[in-house]
Amino acid sequence: RRASAFAELTSGAARVLVSTDLAGRGLDLAAIGHVVHVGPPHSVADLVHRSGRTGRGDAAAGVVAALVRPHEVARVRAQATEAGMTVEVVDPADRSAGERLTAAFGPEIDRHRRRREPAPPARSRRPARSRAHRPKRKRRS
Repeated sequence: RRASAFAELTSGAARVLVSTDLAGRGLDLAAIGHVVHVGPPHSVADLVHRSGRTGRGDAAAGVVAALVRPHEVARVRAQATEAGMTVEVVDPADRSAGERLTAAFGPEIDRHRRRREPAPPARSRRPARSRAHRPKRKRRS
């Protein structure tokens, strides 16, 4: 599977490769434009290897993003600085986050959202009534 995925990526048949950390080492791909890390790298070396050509400081420029929790931001920032990468933190709660990510990744990142059909309107149904708050009826004898 790895060989066929690699062949599709190098031939241009595939434009995206989703992989575990195993793809971070041993794949020599030229012109990697974007790398997205899910979770923080364990070390600076892992950051560089997982980022491919975009993280090695070569002439090739690219965008590397790391999706991390708030308490992991400082660690990833320190790793990126040590690796010679420029860091910009994007808070998902910030209203301009979507625009900033589209500017970094290009309009392709937003394509799926634009094509999606709006959700159908919710049917107005009342929730089932619970009898838990009602007192029990007295039994007739």
